[in-house]
Amino acid sequence: MVSHEEARAIKITKVAYRLMAALWEILEEKEAYTDTKRANVEWKKTLADSCSEQIGPPQIFRILHNIKLLLTKVLASKRVEMQACFARLYAKTKTIVNKMIVDMKNLCDIQQRIFNTNTRALVQKVSKEHFQRKSEREVDKECDVVLVPLDGGRLSAEVELDGFDCL
Repeated sequence: MVSHEEARAIKITKVAYRLMAALWEILEEKEAYTDTKRANVEWKKTLADSCSEQIGPPQIFRILHNIKLLLTKVLASKRVEMQACFARLYAKTKTIVNKMIVDMKNLCDIQQRIFNTNTRALVQKVSKEHFQRKSEREVDKECDVVLVPLDGGRLSAEVELDGFDCL
């Protein structure tokens, strides 16, 4: 007959195995996604659909932490084997998360360059329009526009053109 403590340890061992297998599968997906993202843009779209984007480094480390907590409660006979598996899982997690972080940094750098390029182009366009308007004003400097108050606080534009008054 199995004691309550042993039964609980067996259940925890099974849960730990399942969590480790699930994390291993997630890491394989993330590794495939990051490798193909770097290698080929076409595959990126198909893998992006299959790989869940909600799982990032914080979630991966949370799962890893939960597994580590469970390892303290597993059967003593399985603990050494599972700790060795956990060490391999931890090393793979570290490698893949580092790749993910490098990819995130590269994406941020690319987006920053695009933003800077677009901002520079916008500033040049606005500056060009400003100077065009300024030169148009210099051409029309004989024509002065004066705002004249009317009844009820409305304004009317009064234009003086070579000594002639126009409304």
